[in-house]
Amino acid sequence: MKNSFLAYIFWILILLILNSCREEVELDNGIIIEGLPEQVEVEIDSELNLEFTIDALDGLSEIRLSLNGIEIESNKLSGEKSFSKAFSFNAESGKFKAAEELKLVVFARDKDGDFFEKLCLIKIIESKGSSPIQENPESPSPFDPKIIRVKEDISEDQIWYTGNIYILEKRITVKAPSKLTIQKGVIVKGETNLQETSALVISRGAKIDAQGTSDQPIIFTSSLDLISPGETNPKQNFSFLDMHWWDEVREVDYSKEKGLWGGLIILGKARGSFPGDAIEYSLKGFEGFGESAKYGGMNNEDNSGILKNIFIRFAGNRLDTGKRIPSFTLAGVGSGTIIENIEIYQGAEDGIAIYGGKVNLSTVILSQIAEDGVQIDQGWSGDLDNFIILNTGDNGIEIEGPKGTFNNGNYRLKNGSISCYPCKGYLSFQENSNSIVSTTLFSLAAGLMLGEILFEFGINKTPKYQNSSLENLEVMIFYDPYGKMPSDWKAAFFKDVPEDKIKKVDFDKHSVGPYLNKFISWSWFYHVLVENSAYIPGI
Repeated sequence: MKNSFLAYIFWILILLILNSCREEVELDNGIIIEGLPEQVEVEIDSELNLEFTIDALDGLSEIRLSLNGIEIESNKLSGEKSFSKAFSFNAESGKFKAAEELKLVVFARDKDGDFFEKLCLIKIIESKGSSPIQENPESPSPFDPKIIRVKEDISEDQIWYTGNIYILEKRITVKAPSKLTIQKGVIVKGETNLQETSALVISRGAKIDAQGTSDQPIIFTSSLDLISPGETNPKQNFSFLDMHWWDEVREVDYSKEKGLWGGLIILGKARGSFPGDAIEYSLKGFEGFGESAKYGGMNNEDNSGILKNIFIRFAGNRLDTGKRIPSFTLAGVGSGTIIENIEIYQGAEDGIAIYGGKVNLSTVILSQIAEDGVQIDQGWSGDLDNFIILNTGDNGIEIEGPKGTFNNGNYRLKNGSISCYPCKGYLSFQENSNSIVSTTLFSLAAGLMLGEILFEFGINKTPKYQNSSLENLEVMIFYDPYGKMPSDWKAAFFKDVPEDKIKKVDFDKHSVGPYLNKFISWSWFYHVLVENSAYIPGI
């Protein structure tokens, strides 16, 4: 009896120990960073040395250090429970200046998947007895970029230098008659935060001169992208957003890649067709910003500057008004403005929005756009020539027309390729559309949600394309392994297109579409497509 009792007690103890172990395993032990101050000062031309320790009972798997959004060090670990780290920083004059603030972020993840990051604000101050240091206009090395935080609107001519990273802390407006020159290779990052959506706005009468090159494009992206000068591949640092950082005001889930900052906006003095025959108009969502949000006028040859070899990524955040910002907005922009070689990737709103004006666009590629690839409205009358549109959530191109009695004439969409699955429509002709669409290739893939060319609008299904025309269009079925494509593809997808305006061609036998050789030298995403040739027809 005694032995039975002792055995009973033994098994009770074993169960208690096992249960205790299980409870210990389920505990979230977390990560602790000790010795890293929240704020520290360093004199100009002095060195800052920090030492800190990172502890994790579950064992560390990785540690990353970033300075102003640029990853400067990364360590892969093998379960160490404690790791000592040193950080040195030289506040060298010519690269930095007094009163500049830098953000050092230490990120740590443990073997259990938990993560923690801590911010240390580094403030650069004057040396005792020294005079203020003037900013050195010489271009720094791409391997040692200078990071400039842009906090105020631009009211005089300014140059952003090659090799630097410029971080927009809010909506930055270039005011008339100022000119912003952005040199080749510059990276502009819109801050991702909950206070104010960052964007760059070129107001009426101001100018932008942003001329990247094929090997040094100018890149607009999010502050969460760790890309550095000299690089073109995005380096997303979004893993720490696994907590689904939800912004109630703008309704943005920051764990997603799209919509991490606002976008690039150019406002001009060219004519538009606005409600009530107004001569000028305010950008939707920006009405509260007064004159700095207005566009339109009487000068169709207005010159807002020049943009070449430009990448725009992860744009489309919301304003406080709830309105999302397209990745690239052209409102009332005149024909004197030059826009060539534009690549837009991962946008949470329209890729390009064109409102009125007479500006021409040449050689454009858009992909992973949540809304329309291109949205056209208010009587634009320019050309979109040589374009590729891929994977849009709404329409490939939404085509609208004048909103008043003034009509600038038809705009022309030519030499393009649209493969916008899944989408609602390849082309969506809205009310009073006034376009000429020609030499464009539409690509179909069986088994995917496909769009149509939509010629009807509204509850009454009234045709709205009477002012538009179609010429020399081709359809290519590039993926149909199980023979599921409807035999009458025209009735299924292009039922309202006249017979003599569109024809089916065999795979890679098309005679219309973009001039692909014009994308080869500069487009990052074009080369991504080439490496995955099954992804896009014709390449």
